Amino acid sequence: MRGVSSTHTLNRLTAQWPRPSKRSLAAILCAGFLVVTVASCSYTTKVDLPKTQPETSRILWGDGTTMANLHAEQDREEISFEKMGDFLPVAVVAIEDSRYFEHDGVDPRGILRALTRDLKSGKVIEGGSTITQQYVRAVLLTPEQTFTRKIKEAVLAVQLERQYSKQAILKKYLNLIYFGNGAYGVQAAARTYFGKDAIALNLTESALLAGLIRSPGDYDPFTQPDAALARRNEVLSRIEVLKRLPAEDKASAIAAPLGVGAA
Repeated sequence: MRGVSSTHTLNRLTAQWPRPSKRSLAAILCAGFLVVTVASCSYTTKVDLPKTQPETSRILWGDGTTMANLHAEQDREEISFEKMGDFLPVAVVAIEDSRYFEHDGVDPRGILRALTRDLKSGKVIEGGSTITQQYVRAVLLTPEQTFTRKIKEAVLAVQLERQYSKQAILKKYLNLIYFGNGAYGVQAAARTYFGKDAIALNLTESALLAGLIRSPGDYDPFTQPDAALARRNEVLSRIEVLKRLPAEDKASAIAAPLGVGAA
């Protein structure tokens, strides 16, 4: 009888405790995630990245123009950061990881936002990953959505930022990421959608490409032009909110057509 009475009393008392809000619970989970990540960082070693990525071979005519492009599954041409243009890196950072130059590979705010969103939706939604984490996942890990993989991803991201500069990691990411229609990396994407090199992309073109990263199929300008336009304008608005684009420039950019397929 004593055991039954004790259990009943415990249940009655705990029932009176205030239940934590979803945001509070997300904060607790976020803090726990970060504690485990920081503790794990002390035991990791140097991150070994792949030496090269698959690239497209180009056959040229005598005058230097392209006769044919030869590639396997991935159409990619690695270029230097300087050849990526003035707008594309800004647009990608704005929409994918606006605090990229402020965090050390893992962004607590992003994790908290993602956990809160997951709790509200009642299911796991991939999110909260920084650009560094996205790069690590693409080249070193699997896409499975598990807590163990997220810990590995975070630890490797912190280690990677200790080995490479922000610009170097961003360059690797922009040369790797998939933009849809078989195009991997910004150079292949610029040629696929606009028929030009990445360095020649203007603001609106850069915003469109940046918007493709989250879901290339859903925002494909060839098959989903309305969704692509809305997503491009979302990127432009984000750039303005971050005070990296004057309001008047945003207005003129949003009024511009998609312009895909232009030579």
